[in-house]
Amino acid sequence: MKKELILIEHDKTIQEAMEKIIFNKTRTIFITKNHKIIGTISEGDILRSLYDKKNLQTPLINIINKNFKYLEEKNSSVAEAKKLFKKFSVLIIPVLDKKGKLKSLYHINDIL
Repeated sequence: MKKELILIEHDKTIQEAMEKIIFNKTRTIFITKNHKIIGTISEGDILRSLYDKKNLQTPLINIINKNFKYLEEKNSSVAEAKKLFKKFSVLIIPVLDKKGKLKSLYHINDIL
């Protein structure tokens, strides 16, 4: 999966995130600020925000999950990715460099 397909800037809206998720057929996208990953938004996060009376023009920064799972580039391995997939039931794990920039991805379909 190409990185740009799953990245969206923090100042975009829920509607823009929904469009990216639907168009790219993914369940989770990564939120960036100054080219660094600062959180995630999933289909479930969007549904919960709408249930909580947020509207489609709400900025993503107001609903992002900042406690997302990731691997550091220096500790990135298939074995470590498998551990995270099994422990946290996530579908995609980003690999970040020291500055928080996305370097690569592990997707559950590629590992398990």
